[in-house]
Amino acid sequence: MPNIIAIKRYLREDLRYPAGRQDVVGSCAYAGDLSGEDCEWLKENLPDKLYYSAEDVLKAISW
Repeated sequence: MPNIIAIKRYLREDLRYPAGRQDVVGSCAYAGDLSGEDCEWLKENLPDKLYYSAEDVLKAISW
């Protein structure tokens, strides 16, 4: 199970938008709060599209 709090913080505070799936997954490894498992979970579950906000990403992963 991914660290939901850490992923939400990463999406809201660390990522710049608009961002594609590659951007979200690619910069995940540089986020200090996220584990390799969190990044792998995002890679496996995040649809390939362009996101305009953290809320767009959270909706896409059903959070």
